Amino acid sequence: MAENAEGPQAAAKVSTYMSGSLDPFADDMKDMVNNSNFSDLTFGVGKSREVMYGHKVIISPRCNVLLNSQRSEESSTICLPDTSKQSFYALLEFIYTNRVLLADATHAIEVLELSTKYKLAELHQLCVEYLLVNMNVTTAADIMHAAVKQSEKELKAAALAYIEENTIVIPGKTKVDFAGLAVRHIRLPLLTKEELAAVDDENEKNRLFSIDIFRAAYRTMLEQKAGPYNPQTKPRKGTKERPHHKNFQ
Repeated sequence: MAENAEGPQAAAKVSTYMSGSLDPFADDMKDMVNNSNFSDLTFGVGKSREVMYGHKVIISPRCNVLLNSQRSEESSTICLPDTSKQSFYALLEFIYTNRVLLADATHAIEVLELSTKYKLAELHQLCVEYLLVNMNVTTAADIMHAAVKQSEKELKAAALAYIEENTIVIPGKTKVDFAGLAVRHIRLPLLTKEELAAVDDENEKNRLFSIDIFRAAYRTMLEQKAGPYNPQTKPRKGTKERPHHKNFQ
C-alpha cells in the first residue's frame, strides 16, 4: 500500500536543529582563549600592555564592539590600559564558550562593567546573578556602588534591602549613620539629574541614607564644576559616561 504524501515521508523533510552536548564544545573552545595559535588579533591589556591573543573569526560575530575598540597608531594591537588581565580573560572566555568563571565579587563587578562597555547582555545578566547570590556584609557596599554606576535596578534594590536588613543599631546611632558608610564612595554627581532624582525618591521610602548626601550631589550638579578636591566628580573605571561629565573635566 502506498504511503500517504502527508505521512512519514513528508514529516522526514522537516528541518530541525539537533544539538549535541554543549559542555564538551565549550571545553574545546576554551583551549582557544588567549591562544596564539592561528591568532590574527592582539590586545595590550593593563598598564603594562601585556599581550593577549584573539581570533577575529570567533570574536566578530559574538562581540563586534570589541573589534572596533581603539587601536594604537603604531600597531594593530587593541590597547585596553584600564582593564585587568583576569577580567579581560573572563570576557574572552564568555565570548568563546558562552560561559564564565567568576572568582569573587570584585572580579564579577569588573566583568559586569566590561559586559556593559562591550554590550554583552547575557554576560551582564550572569554577573548580576552571581552578585545577587554572593552579597554579604563585605561585598554589599561595592555591589551597591556598581549597581548605581551601571543603572542596574535589580541589583541596586537588592543591595539597598541587604544594607537595610543588616544595619546594626547601636544606642546613640541611627541606621542612617551606618548605612551612610556604605555609600560614602558612591559618586552621585556623576548620575544624570533624572537618575539622581530616582535614587532620591527611592530613599524617601526608607530614609536609609542621609539627605545631606543628596544635597551635596545636587549642589555639585548645579555648579557644573568639579572643584579642586572633589573626588565625587571623578569617574571610576567602568563608569557609564553621561553628557554632563565633560563639565567636570
